[in-house]
Amino acid sequence: MIVDGDPWLFWKGDGNCCGLPTTLWAQQLGADGTTLVGERHGMAVNDQKWEGPLVEGPSVVVHDGRIHLFYSANWWDTADYSIGHAVCESITGPCEKDPEPFLASGDEYSGPGGQEFFTDRAGLLWMAFHAWLPGEVGYDKGGQRRLFLERIGFDDSGAPQLAE
Repeated sequence: MIVDGDPWLFWKGDGNCCGLPTTLWAQQLGADGTTLVGERHGMAVNDQKWEGPLVEGPSVVVHDGRIHLFYSANWWDTADYSIGHAVCESITGPCEKDPEPFLASGDEYSGPGGQEFFTDRAGLLWMAFHAWLPGEVGYDKGGQRRLFLERIGFDDSGAPQLAE
């Protein structure tokens, strides 16, 4: 992701492999896009009950100068998998997480996660993510992860929301 003209890398530290907290990290990249520059910065850890044993898949959106961190949390193969949101003071944090998921299981999909963002030719922001169909969570139940799209807008306070 390019922020203020500089490339940045965002990733998950795999603490859930060993019963440790997971951390979402950010680090600047060099102009070549492959060299790490400076220190890594912790953006968020799994510290809310709904997040379960992990946070992962960080995606960043900059809107009106505010840094929005979106991430997936909980086990991907359950209906508890959800997309979280935080607002960060800078690209290196600290970030204040919303207390509830930004997007969770509902009537249209179960276990949403793996979110990425893009802007279409009309300038509209979209979130692509994968999820199960309700009642079909898990490969053992005949389910398949499917691709979904939701348009994203921002309310008057600058908070993200699903656009209608």
